[in-house]
Parts: sequence; C-alpha cells; structure tokens
Amino acid sequence: MHAPMNTKEIGPSVSVHMHHTESVDPTLAGWINDLLHDLLGWGPWTFVVVFGLAIVAVPIWLIYMSLRNGPAVDDAEGDEE
Repeated sequence: MHAPMNTKEIGPSVSVHMHHTESVDPTLAGWINDLLHDLLGWGPWTFVVVFGLAIVAVPIWLIYMSLRNGPAVDDAEGDEE
C-alpha cells in the first residue's frame, strides 16, 4: 500500500489500519531499543538511570544558568549620557 499524498485519499477503512493503540510504534521502539543496546552495551537499568538523570539535570541546569546570569539589562538606558 502506498502512502497517500493528501488527506482526501484516506478512506475510513484505510485510516484505521494506519494507526495502532500503543503510544509508540512497537516495531520502531524495539528497533531503537536493540540498536542502543548493541551500540552501547548497557543494561536496561543503566538506560533508566542515565535518561532519568538527564531529565532531572536539564531543568536544574536551566534554572542555575538563569539565576547566575541575572535579569537581562537593556544597554540603551546607559547610552543617554
């Protein structure tokens, strides 16, 4: 079956078959999972810890950088002298 070029080509019976009930395509998720395990050689809990730390670290880093740099100052105010 070819991919339709516009939404008018999609009939009700075809559009049902193009979707699945899972939140992610299980074939693609399995392929990505196998690829990461083969490339990095990590166990499943290592992935959980690394990605969990990344999810927590990014907002903390953003908050730290915004507090370290302080509020933005408009340079045009100092040029009036």
